[in-house]
Amino acid sequence: MKRHFLRYGFEVIESTDKTDVFLSFQNNRPDLVIIWPSRDGTWDGLEVAQQTVNCNIFVIDVTQMLQKMLQL
Repeated sequence: MKRHFLRYGFEVIESTDKTDVFLSFQNNRPDLVIIWPSRDGTWDGLEVAQQTVNCNIFVIDVTQMLQKMLQL
């Protein structure tokens, strides 16, 4: 997915933990956030979305979609 966004001229900022995600919101003011499940399961997309409610940021959480795909 990252490759596709870069190809169309978008800047991609990756964060690997919750603290980095919230700092990225403050420092970069993204227009769109795509959330993948955390590798260690310590945080989820809902928590991130709740923190962005007043920031005018679009949030797409693919966690549930990926979990359903893995069950097939």
